[in-house]
Amino acid sequence: MTRLSAMPPTAVIRASRGALDYYYWRGIPVCRTWPQKYTRQRTAAVQASSALFGAYLHALTMLDPSLIPAWRTMVQDTDWTWRDMVVRAAYGHLNHP
Repeated sequence: MTRLSAMPPTAVIRASRGALDYYYWRGIPVCRTWPQKYTRQRTAAVQASSALFGAYLHALTMLDPSLIPAWRTMVQDTDWTWRDMVVRAAYGHLNHP
């Protein structure tokens, strides 16, 4: 990851799409090579973990909407979203960021 002094113009970003990835990391403009697709077979443990995480994210769509304001209150004044905090809770790491 290369730190940049400023984000390049949009034309440069579009021209390098697929080769370079420009984004902000903690408010700092950075650039990295475009992520490559993982081609090797994943282990059974990684596949199981991925399936569990996917099921959990799907379950978030069925979360009672009346709970969302409470999660939003927990993450106000942070860089976290309410979904980040719910996932963190699912992993048992519900310390405030």
